[in-house]
Amino acid sequence: MEKVTSKLSNTLQLLISGAIGRHGESYDAPSFFKRQDYGAIEIKIVLVIKDHPLEWLEPISDSLKKKLAPFTRIWRVKSENVVVINEEMAKKFGLAS
Repeated sequence: MEKVTSKLSNTLQLLISGAIGRHGESYDAPSFFKRQDYGAIEIKIVLVIKDHPLEWLEPISDSLKKKLAPFTRIWRVKSENVVVINEEMAKKFGLAS
């Protein structure tokens, strides 16, 4: 779980630092990311676990929410916006093919 939370945190920090110009011209992201109003967006964190039965997802989700608590407080991410789903669910939501 430590690797997952670290990667999530690092990804968001890199995105925001690039968006506010901390990396200058070396920030090579699509223009959509550069012109986003980050103060107005709602952050949702979705962890997709391949080949996992539904009954295993809730304990993992609880653990992820606990680990991300400092992060979600700082970034004002609602608890219900941190979810863990399996590949089957991800396909239903259009997050996987």
